[in-house]
Amino acid sequence: MHLRWLKDFVAVAEFGSFSKAADSRAITQPAMSRHIKGLEEWVGVELIDRSVFPAQLTDAGEKFLKLSSDTLDQLQNGIADLRQAHHNDAKKISLSMQHVLAAEFFSQWWSQLQIDDPGVKVVVEANNLHDCMQRLESRQCEWLLCFRHPSVPLYFDQNKFESKKVGEDIIVPVSAKSDQSNSNEPLYDLDRLDVDSHHIGNAQHQQIPLVGSGPNDFMGKIITGIIHRNKAAACFNPVYEDSFSEGVRSQALIGTGLAWLPSMLVQSDIERKRLMIVGNTHWQEPLAIHLYRRVDNEHPVLQNIWQQI
Repeated sequence: MHLRWLKDFVAVAEFGSFSKAADSRAITQPAMSRHIKGLEEWVGVELIDRSVFPAQLTDAGEKFLKLSSDTLDQLQNGIADLRQAHHNDAKKISLSMQHVLAAEFFSQWWSQLQIDDPGVKVVVEANNLHDCMQRLESRQCEWLLCFRHPSVPLYFDQNKFESKKVGEDIIVPVSAKSDQSNSNEPLYDLDRLDVDSHHIGNAQHQQIPLVGSGPNDFMGKIITGIIHRNKAAACFNPVYEDSFSEGVRSQALIGTGLAWLPSMLVQSDIERKRLMIVGNTHWQEPLAIHLYRRVDNEHPVLQNIWQQI
């Protein structure tokens, strides 16, 4: 039995929906269903009544919910006390963040902060958004640095967590240059895209190959929104998926397909003319960058830095 299964079960009980619970836990609905099924097999009884909508707990599920909540609270509080004491003594600041932010944003932003204590040690953990959120919730890190967008809400308890906007970026569509020698034309161009012809199913118009994040990933959800906003879902053919933006960038560079990526990740490629931004601003989307922390974290160095931001 995995500890996260208990947290998933509590989320289903709270939202009464596998899909909403999955969103709150930043995982896919199929993964949520597998976790709950695994938990039921481990306990040995059915915990969720799937014959009704919204989902309801069985009698055994109601009893197990209290046991799960109490167990999670006791375990989290106990671990929190141990970690807080250790972190305060060691002056270690642990941050979790998405890979792009770790590679392209964090160092410059951090260097602008005034940290008077030379004994402070900074530890950065780069991971996907779901795991970063889990680390903050379980007190495995002091801060979470992440992209934010209205279409992908983060279900943090506002009584336990707070955030500040510390930066911004924009998602842009990029393409490698045309194979023709000395060409300044993109290999894949949105300006020549005939949305109406694709919409009515005209087979003579070839779809643009698309490389990007999966539809349930953070970036994938935003990109799907951009495409649907422009009524262009039929114009693209997904040919490569990667949960890491760096992998998507690599595929864009070799011309596998068009990609939407944070501008901070491809800025140097654009300056060196290895990639080109294509399309107009209707194909772009702004992103905010937020820093999250637990309100009960009394780390003295963090308190000082938080006031600077």
